[in-house]
Amino acid sequence: MWACLARLGVRDADIEDVLHEVFLAVHRRLSSFTGEVSLRGWLFAFCRRAAANYRRLARLHVEKTGAAPSDFDVASDVDGPERAASVNETLDALERILATMPDDKRIVFVMFEIELMSAEEIAAVLEIPVGTVYSRMHWARREFQRAARRLHLLTSEI
Repeated sequence: MWACLARLGVRDADIEDVLHEVFLAVHRRLSSFTGEVSLRGWLFAFCRRAAANYRRLARLHVEKTGAAPSDFDVASDVDGPERAASVNETLDALERILATMPDDKRIVFVMFEIELMSAEEIAAVLEIPVGTVYSRMHWARREFQRAARRLHLLTSEI
């Protein structure tokens, strides 16, 4: 859930607080879990809502203060400073790309490509038709590849 929140745009410095909010919400709604969707999908829905609230509040903060927070810095110096810098640069680019996507497409992209959830599971969690999942995935992949090429993260062969 920690990684999921990060992929959905929650800064590392704030993940613990947002995760705490997620667990409180899960605890309050635990009796409503029916098993119609997987537990993983059900928990993802809580993360999705918490991350959306977080991003909305973060935008308000930036508008009021003018200060945009820096996000990912997860590589350690274990592999050496050059490798750590390269990994952090790639993660920062990934976050910038994801941040440009509309929430509906970003959510589906993260669930399918990063969380490796099936289209059927995504459809159940988001309460949308499976065809809509595939449509959003198609759009999100195209946009991700275009943005990644612009940032020179992908070769032109993809």
